[in-house]
Order: sequence, then C-alpha cells, then structure tokens
Amino acid sequence: MKACQAQQHGGDYKAYARWGCRCPAARRARKIYQAQADNGTFQREYVDATGTRRRIHALAAIGYGQSQISERTGFRRVQLAHFTRWPKVHRDVAKVIAELYEELSHLPAPDSPAARQIRGQARLRGWASPLAWDDIDDPNAMPQLPEDTGAVDWVAVQRRLTGEKVKLNQAERAEVARRLAAMSQAGMGRLKIAARTGIHPRTIERYISEGKKAA
Repeated sequence: MKACQAQQHGGDYKAYARWGCRCPAARRARKIYQAQADNGTFQREYVDATGTRRRIHALAAIGYGQSQISERTGFRRVQLAHFTRWPKVHRDVAKVIAELYEELSHLPAPDSPAARQIRGQARLRGWASPLAWDDIDDPNAMPQLPEDTGAVDWVAVQRRLTGEKVKLNQAERAEVARRLAAMSQAGMGRLKIAARTGIHPRTIERYISEGKKAA
C-alpha cells in the first residue's frame, strides 16, 4: 500500500477530512463516521454552548457560583468562564454541566452572605433561574421571568425575608406580606419580626397593610 503523503496524521475522522491523512486508522475512522452519519447515531464532538451557558447562569441565580460549580465538576473557574462565552463546548463538558444542573436546579443554595451576593449579581445581570426555562437548550427560547408570568420566585421571597432588598413582583410581595402577617397574628410584635427578618419595622407595616388591602 502506498505510504500516506499527508503532512499530519491521525486516527480520527478529522485527520481524514482536514489533513488528508490516509493511514489505516484514519480510513477506519472515516468509515465509522460515514456509517453513523447515515444511520443518525453520529454525535458531534462540539455542541452549541447555549444550554451550558444558561445552566451556569441559572445556577448562579439560585446561589451557586463558579467556586461551587468548580468543586463539583472539576472544571477550573477560568474554564467555566470560557464555557459561558464560547459559541460551542465539547459534548462531555455539556454533559457534566447538565448533570450538575439536574442535581441542583431544584435546590437553592443554602442562605449565606456569599450565596446572597451571587444571587444579587445574577439578578443584576439578568440571568434567569431554572424555573424560568421551558427548554433551556433551545437557542430561540426566552425565559419566562416571574415578572412576566405572575409566578412566585420563592428564592426571591426568602431573600426578602432575610432582610435583603430584592425587586419583587406583585405575587411575591403578596407572599412576603402573608408571611409577615402570619408572624404578627402569632403574637410577634413589629420589632421582634424586624429582628428575625432584618426588615425595617415601617417596611413590615407597609407590607402587612398592602396585604390587607389586597385581601
């Protein structure tokens, strides 16, 4: 058999298609690729990064920053930053991030100063939480934000009840008012509620007043 004249050699389809390698391994890889392409089982090495980027951002929206994601996936923080900027990522990267997202997307990060900071930064950047997505991998999909649907973002409610200033929609304000009113009805005074929640007594009074008007 005539020796391969390609300047670069390899044992995958890329070597055959890009470099013109005709070594036996490259020829076999080309046959496998062709068979998989014909029967629909071929998986591209790199995939659209939309879903990966949205998942990283959505986890931040519920309090998981790059440090926590790095600890759980083994990816360095600089790599995670690249994944949110690149148009494509390796399919193995997409798989690892998707698996972590499935594990954490329904479990907001435990409340802490760091988690509150991460959530606040995510909100300022307009990153949607997991609940906002119907199809997180669809590049044409738009997040359904609580302000759009009237749904309650329970993470935002909890953040407000710990004293953090958070932009709330009408449904979320009503939920905060309901919980504060329940504390009041249980015999807690405004100062005690303020001490527990970190919300100023006058703000508590305003919330409860709004709740009574809406009832």
